[in-house]
Parts: sequence; C-alpha cells; structure tokens
Amino acid sequence: MSNTKKRAAPSQDGGEGQKAKKQKKKSAYQVDETLLNAELGINESFAVMDNQLLADYTAQKISRFGTDFSSVELSDLSISANAIKDTTSWTEPRALGNLPAFLEKFAERPDRLFTAPKVKGAPHTIIVAAAGMRAADVVRAVRKFQGKESTVSKLVSASFHLFVPNPLN
Repeated sequence: MSNTKKRAAPSQDGGEGQKAKKQKKKSAYQVDETLLNAELGINESFAVMDNQLLADYTAQKISRFGTDFSSVELSDLSISANAIKDTTSWTEPRALGNLPAFLEKFAERPDRLFTAPKVKGAPHTIIVAAAGMRAADVVRAVRKFQGKESTVSKLVSASFHLFVPNPLN
C-alpha cells in the first residue's frame, strides 16, 4: 500500500522560507519586556491593569503555582475584582517615594491613614512584600502615617510557603 499523502519536497532555498513563516510559540508565562523598568526595578504592567485585569492576573498566577489544588480551593484563594481598587488614573511613577501620596489619593478616607481602627487586629492597609529588605524599605516609606494613635509595623516570615502541599497527606 502506498500513501497518497506525501510530504512536500523541500524548496530550493533550503527551507528558510518555511522557517520565516513559522513564528516562535510564545510562552503563556512570558512577561512583556517593554513594561519592565530596569532602573526602578518594577513591573509597570500593573499601572495599566484595571481591577478586573488584576483579579484575573492574580488568579492566573495562583493557578500556575497551585497546581495541586482543586478548582474549589483555587476559587477560595482568588481575589474578587470588587476588592481591588482601580488605580489606572495614577500618573506619577510607581516608585517607593510616591507610595504615601499614592495611598492618600486612593484611600476612601485619607484622614484615616493616620489613625488606627478601634478593633484590635483590623488594619486598614496591608502591604505585601516578597522579601524582608523590601518590606523594610516599604515601612520606611510609609512611616509618615505613624503617630500616637497608629503604628506602622511589619511582619517578616523566615520562610513563606503558601503553596506547599502537606507532605503527610
């Protein structure tokens, strides 16, 4: 039996035309390099994301790193778009020096940034940093909100394991 469907013969130019036609497949996890600011060391893609895009982005990252979780567990970890404030109107650079002004602009009541809630263990602002040095820098930047009635504090974990499955199960 002969196969009626045959491969096309290679072209005279050595097949370079087909290589040009084939585009590299882009990885789903690649970051747009134009939005990375190497000088400031920040990813500026968050500046153009509204609250729905940020919620989708965090859900994507949670599902990427939480491969052992069920869909119910992943939905419990996701952040609602209603819980994220749209900050796309901020035009200043998103650098550490501008963080206090950023918080004042987007807080519902900026005067409350200088006071602590009456209920213990109910902070009005939580800032998450992945590294201890970064957390210390952030605390120094927002010290202006510390007063007699409120304290700016940091919690640094020696090892932060959010997506490590229980080895005993």
